[in-house]
Amino acid sequence: MAACALFAWLIVADGGERAAEATAPGFNGKIAFEQNGDILTINPDGSGIVNLTNNPQRETAPAWSPDGQSIAFSRGGLWVMDADGSNQTQLTDSGTDPAWNPDGTKIAFFEELGVAIYVLDLMTTEVSFLFDGGVELGPAWSPDGTKITYSDFSDAGNGELFVANSDGTEPLQLTFNGSGSDGGSSWSPDSTKIAYRTCRIFPCEIFAIEPDGSNDTNLTNSNNNEEELSWSPDGTRIVYSASAGLDIQLWMMNADGSNQTQFTQGPSDARQPDWQPLAEDPGYAAFELATPTPTPSVPSGLPSGGGNPDSRPANLLLLVTGAGLLVISFGTWYALRRWPR
Repeated sequence: MAACALFAWLIVADGGERAAEATAPGFNGKIAFEQNGDILTINPDGSGIVNLTNNPQRETAPAWSPDGQSIAFSRGGLWVMDADGSNQTQLTDSGTDPAWNPDGTKIAFFEELGVAIYVLDLMTTEVSFLFDGGVELGPAWSPDGTKITYSDFSDAGNGELFVANSDGTEPLQLTFNGSGSDGGSSWSPDSTKIAYRTCRIFPCEIFAIEPDGSNDTNLTNSNNNEEELSWSPDGTRIVYSASAGLDIQLWMMNADGSNQTQFTQGPSDARQPDWQPLAEDPGYAAFELATPTPTPSVPSGLPSGGGNPDSRPANLLLLVTGAGLLVISFGTWYALRRWPR
């Protein structure tokens, strides 16, 4: 058992079997990731990199909350911060690998000292033991809240992927690789598939499997060494870290494994991506009507309110992606002001 515990600790310390959590359904927001001991965010097109922590301590394992407003992470224990890096708050004295449950009230995590998975209740601050026996790590809740996946390293050097009920009961072994390790699982937003990293072959690849263990499929089948991964909130793409030699960068592919594309450049060691779920499409801007300006003349040929020159039909506001906007007002001319985002 001691050898199993040591092996599991080494796996987590290396970042190799970190779970990528459940992906809450929604629109695709930013991607949080760890690079050289800091937590950063980046837009899915590779622009807008921001260092959220910039701390001499080492931060790892970022995990977006289901509402996309907070990030849990590890810094010698579990911490949480706002999406912009503010309000960094310590939750526990030890633990790593945080995974939010779908309603955002609990966080499952791997406890290095106990070599097991625990659950932190954010409402009561109570910590409970999830599994009894074995060496489990890398928890990931299903988006529908009924299941949880994890890796079991009871057999030292051989990690298998399991799924159980969210309370830890009725575990089902999904993979039977015989050697190497399977883990780092990420659920599709509709809870029908589980993407995971396997090192049953080398270089390590990303596979997808159904929750009953069927249709185990190699998605990447590349010459790169694939590592941690995260499904996009809209279910169409998967972001993952991959290394060609010593250069570790973030890559993206369609959910079926096609169109594999590197989208980070520059400094290496980009790891542990997790995709932010948003309730609204970030490609659309929100606007409000600002202070009225002097009324212009009504263009000829446009309706004047049923023949009454004093009547003023409702304003017509058309929003389009990007900067294109159109407001037609037949009584009062309004300026537009963009809401802060």
